[in-house]
Amino acid sequence: HEFESRMGHQLVLGIFMKNKTAIFLQLKEKMPSKFSSELNSLLDNASDEDIDKAVLLPYKNPLLTIILALALPGLDRIYLGQLLIGILKLIFVIFSYVMLNIGIEFDNDTLALFSLVLMLIALIVIIRDVFVVPTLIKLYNFNLIKNVLEKGIESDG
Repeated sequence: HEFESRMGHQLVLGIFMKNKTAIFLQLKEKMPSKFSSELNSLLDNASDEDIDKAVLLPYKNPLLTIILALALPGLDRIYLGQLLIGILKLIFVIFSYVMLNIGIEFDNDTLALFSLVLMLIALIVIIRDVFVVPTLIKLYNFNLIKNVLEKGIESDG
């Protein structure tokens, strides 16, 4: 009986460890890699119920932010939850484009050149955000995971 009991315990522990590893790998993809060890520690101390909650959280997609940033600048920031920055970015890009067209239409070289500089600044911001915002999305996802798992640990302890 003792042997069967130990084998049953090891089997349950093995299934839990495989499940924990699968969950770790699933969640790890949604967050910055520098927080992997902290995630592992949080999972070690979390209850099954809290781990289930963490798996089912409404995560944001970093790839979608790249598509949004390129399709319509500003939507990426809005998706991140930075509404004001997103709207300002969108207005800046539209304003630059309209001013450039006005400068060209009315043959105003100064206005066209000024607008071209604004468009160049907008392009730099867009390219920067293509790299920055997906990282911010992953950080947002990690904070979601951390909040759920830490709340469960605090209520248990």
